[in-house]
Amino acid sequence: MSKELKQILSREALLQKVKRIAFEVLENNLDEQEIILVGVYDKGYYLAGLIQVELQLICDKPIKLIELTINKNDPTSEVIKIDSKGSDLFNKALILVDDVLNSGKTTSYALSFLLQFQAKKIEIAALVNRSHKAFPIMPTYKGYEIATMIHEFIEVKVTRDLGVYLHS
Repeated sequence: MSKELKQILSREALLQKVKRIAFEVLENNLDEQEIILVGVYDKGYYLAGLIQVELQLICDKPIKLIELTINKNDPTSEVIKIDSKGSDLFNKALILVDDVLNSGKTTSYALSFLLQFQAKKIEIAALVNRSHKAFPIMPTYKGYEIATMIHEFIEVKVTRDLGVYLHS
């Protein structure tokens, strides 16, 4: 079986999706004093940084970027960590950002972790939403939705080849 690589979002298309997500985040959080983006390490954090830049261009409220570290393959094998004090999240609007929402497992564990901080609300942003949900998680914001075969793999590249690719 040969491995085929197909680009499904170019650099320009990815950046446009990020911009649209930023506008939607702002529209849904106009009443908030501050917006906190919690990016799942590493690509979710990178994308949260891109969203932060776009938000800073269109609004004047503080936009905080926090990194959440979780073992995506086995979320219970290591402690989930954030690079911020938990008190920074208390009664705040949190946007959990990841690159690809596959089964919903990583997002479920990340949400469970974030609930301990008694956030005002938690929304989910995913650049790519796949249709394979073992855990019933739907993103509040999505850049691109794709139905794929279970054996296919979505890769978000954040290097000079910035884009989204489908491995089949």
